[in-house]
Amino acid sequence: MLHGIKIGPAFNQLHSEGVTFLYRGVFPPLLQKTFSLSLMFGVYDGVKRPSIDLYGMNEYTAKCFAGMVAGTFEAILMPFERIQTVLADAAYHEKYQNTHHAFRLIISEHGIKELYRGLFPVLIRNGPSNAVFFVLREEAQKLPHKVTHSIKTFLLINFNDNYRKDLFIQIFSNLHPEQWLARSRVQSFILLMLLR
Repeated sequence: MLHGIKIGPAFNQLHSEGVTFLYRGVFPPLLQKTFSLSLMFGVYDGVKRPSIDLYGMNEYTAKCFAGMVAGTFEAILMPFERIQTVLADAAYHEKYQNTHHAFRLIISEHGIKELYRGLFPVLIRNGPSNAVFFVLREEAQKLPHKVTHSIKTFLLINFNDNYRKDLFIQIFSNLHPEQWLARSRVQSFILLMLLR
């Protein structure tokens, strides 16, 4: 996705670089996923309940609002996406050895602000996709058992929350693919202009 190359040249590149670069950058998304789910559900529940109980907000408005806030809070973990993008870019294979090294060098050379490059598209993705996810998730849990047993079983048993959220993010991302390509290119552009 980052370079827009076809599968044949991608395999040739993999062959020339070696298998070690195939898993380069896998640690940041693992860390991000670990923290992101607990943060997402915790913030959602912490915002939704008081919105309804204390402020008398409409249930659906509160779900959307809490989902947007949860998605915005999830953007705190954006440095993991940033480091993953940098480690995946062949232009930085020699400069950054691993995740820790990349974090350390980027912060020391460019400051913490550099880890949040491309934040706006991430905020646009996270907020609305979380809002849609939580509204549909809670509505699916309310479905009557007899009428929609097969749909409810498919949504609630066959897919856990992680897969459903990823599905909503993919649907939302595919509505505007140019936005996500732009985010990846902005993030991979980290030092090219600064080093010139």
